[in-house]
Amino acid sequence: MHQTRETRRFAPGFSMLELVIVVVILGIIAAIAVPRMTSASTNAMEARAIADLRLLREAMELFKEEHGFYPGQMDDGQGGGAEEWFERQLTQFSMACGYTAPTPESGYIFGPYIRTIPQNPFKVEPGDEPRAVAVVNGHAAAASNGGGEGWVVNIDTGQIVINSDGHSRAGARLDGL
Repeated sequence: MHQTRETRRFAPGFSMLELVIVVVILGIIAAIAVPRMTSASTNAMEARAIADLRLLREAMELFKEEHGFYPGQMDDGQGGGAEEWFERQLTQFSMACGYTAPTPESGYIFGPYIRTIPQNPFKVEPGDEPRAVAVVNGHAAAASNGGGEGWVVNIDTGQIVINSDGHSRAGARLDGL
């Protein structure tokens, strides 16, 4: 069979111009979608950090209501600083005096208030300890300390903040909640 010129013009396939147009359209869609997905991820991290901060504050207040002092204010002479006591008193069973045990032994009738110290989602650099708590006391404000800990708490006042520069990556305030 002999093909005419008109038959060859409508042969299947895409022209180079059609392919370039499709690639440009896909590039435009990607340029719009990628920043929105990144923003949604940052917003999700902020929401998680805020919810975890509220959880820690509520656990601390419940501990104080039952014990008369905030967690971290203990020294049994067996070592371990306020940071260790803070974590144990929130995550283990405790007596009225604040001593802790991992199981509900006789006299250990309070707690645990939370399962684990939540992770600060903004602490992602090598050397960071996103679940760690930095403890201050006295009249010092619980404020970001630039260290690798996830949280900063004043065990005398009960103030706790997310250890960041005070703002999320998107610029929202995190520590004034």
